Parts: sequence; C-alpha cells; structure tokens
Amino acid sequence: MLISLFAASALASGTYPSALESELGMPCQPTCTVCHETNGGGGGTVTRDFGAAMMARGLTGGSQTALLTTALDAMAADNVDSDVDGTTDIDELVEGSDPNPGAAPFCDVVVPVYGCFGGSSAGFGLGALLGLGALRRRRPRVG
Repeated sequence: MLISLFAASALASGTYPSALESELGMPCQPTCTVCHETNGGGGGTVTRDFGAAMMARGLTGGSQTALLTTALDAMAADNVDSDVDGTTDIDELVEGSDPNPGAAPFCDVVVPVYGCFGGSSAGFGLGALLGLGALRRRRPRVG
C-alpha cells in the first residue's frame, strides 16, 4: 500500500526539464515549477495543472523519460489546455511559455532590432549595402 501511494505522487527529476526541452524542441529549458510547487520539487509537490495532467497520463517521478514521452504524446492527442487560453499545453511549451494558469513564460526570446527598420530583413539588407558602399570608398586606389 505504501509503495502504491509513493508511486502516485511524482517526485522531482533533474532529467525531466532537459528532456522536455529536447523532446519538444523548446527554445530553453523549463523550470521545475512547470509541474511542482517550487523548483525544489519533491514527493507530493506536483501542484500545477500541467503536472497533474501529465501524472493523469502516466508520468511518475524519477528519470523515466520513456514515460515522459508517452505522457507528452497523450497530452498532444488530448489537446490539453491547462490554462484554457486556446493554445494547447504542448504548443505553449514549444513556444517557451508555461502552460499553467497565470504563469510567466520560461524563455525570454529577444528579437534583435536593426536601426530604423526594426527587425525586418529589408532594414538589415539596406544596412549591409550601405556598409559595403562605405568599405568600397575606403579602399586605396592602385595605380
């Protein structure tokens, strides 16, 4: 009886965050709070909606990445949306967002801005052309 109760409360795993990142191609590694109350994790601390949904699909503690993959596949098939925002948990994780209600994104993706044209490739291209023109003018003439 004690063993079955222990197995039902997932334990934190140092393997799961990196496995999530790798399995889903996330732009960064999620924190343990995607499932657990705190980053310290521990038995019985899966309090977040995403973690509960993963446990309901067979994920247990430890380093069982095969169970993680199976649970992620089930989450995708079930179109689970823990924060009910219209984007599935799996899609949010792929984008680097925490799928739990009221959670901040894991990844702060910074888009570079180039001059007056923002991040557009047209602005970058114009800047590159102007730079090449300036280099051409500075070359010493032979002859």
